[in-house]
Amino acid sequence: MKKWPHITYEDIFNYFVLSLGADGSTMRNYKSTEAYQYLHSGKVGKVLINNNIADLIFMKADVQPSQSKSDVHSAWILTTPTGTIETAGCSCVAGQGKSCSHAAAILWKVQFAVSKGLTGLSCTDEQRHWNSGTQRNLVPKRLSNICFRHHKESSDASENILPISPSLPPTPAYSSHEALKMSLEVANVPVGSLLHKCISAEPDQIPAAPTQLQQPHSEHGTDIQCQKCMSFYDMYIKLDGDKCASLEKFTKMQSASHLWFDAHKLRVTASSAKKVPVRASTKPDNFLREHLFPMFHGNTATRYGQENEEVAYAWMESWGFVIEKRGTVVSVTEPWLSASPDGVVNSTELLEIKCPVLAKNCASLAEVFSSKLTDVKMVDGVPQLQPNGSRGYYLQVQLA
Repeated sequence: MKKWPHITYEDIFNYFVLSLGADGSTMRNYKSTEAYQYLHSGKVGKVLINNNIADLIFMKADVQPSQSKSDVHSAWILTTPTGTIETAGCSCVAGQGKSCSHAAAILWKVQFAVSKGLTGLSCTDEQRHWNSGTQRNLVPKRLSNICFRHHKESSDASENILPISPSLPPTPAYSSHEALKMSLEVANVPVGSLLHKCISAEPDQIPAAPTQLQQPHSEHGTDIQCQKCMSFYDMYIKLDGDKCASLEKFTKMQSASHLWFDAHKLRVTASSAKKVPVRASTKPDNFLREHLFPMFHGNTATRYGQENEEVAYAWMESWGFVIEKRGTVVSVTEPWLSASPDGVVNSTELLEIKCPVLAKNCASLAEVFSSKLTDVKMVDGVPQLQPNGSRGYYLQVQLA
């Protein structure tokens, strides 16, 4: 790892976006700049290096595809020691065009190591040359040839002593801004210069010291006495009836609305309630990190469900159901709790749409319900939502 090239983000961008491809035009492969997801997902194997090529470094590694766990692609890159990427390739189809995400994943792994200071040689990796002075080389001598006599003032050595330079005058100190301005008036400071602006500026009024220092914020229990927490709660969490109605109105697009995501981060939602730690001994750090900064941004199944929601709406409306879409609904009594139902049917019943992807071994929904792929089970020929389902659909519906 210490011999890896010094690759930066700019090097990756210049190669995959600005460099020329096999057809002679710029690659503009912006997707490869997001290939760091392969690194975070642990899909990049051990990187092998060969630096015996003149002024070039060859690196290769096995990279798993994003949609498969069994297949492995062999990707490689060729760079200079300074980080300039000469070319890249891979055993996949896109790799033949010198640009693919698997090769970019190797570069992101190297860039991550460079940013963490894991590459390059340290001072202890190189051989030290002891007894080597900065101006002359010191050679050992016999004790009989070394003079231990102290120099006296009358000796010749005193002639080589440099004369002591006169000391500088003491730096003046000023007790006020006006005193500084008066001392600089004779210096003819150019008008408009930074020094002239400084001495011409009026001194700021020093604010009075606060009578009571703010209480430092720290971890505490549910018995809230922290003023910062209460101020945040009153400003962003607690909503009156008008604000609740306005929030619900502007978030009807749900996942297509940025406000919808922001409102979800501030509250426990019906869809995230299943992930809330139940035991008091369980630390909430993992839940809060995933709730505020989610690493999951969707997959094939979630995209399939979002794309087919409109199909489900159209199917229900074709059967005469009147559906009113809803946004984020905040609880009036518990404003830290919210839900986003997919709609209200005939103004009386809540609607929650789920569009599962049929597995290879399931040819119908009945087979899906009989498997472990969903929280719905067939009971006496009737599909029922199970309270202890692993996906938390029952709790989601109940909170909504």
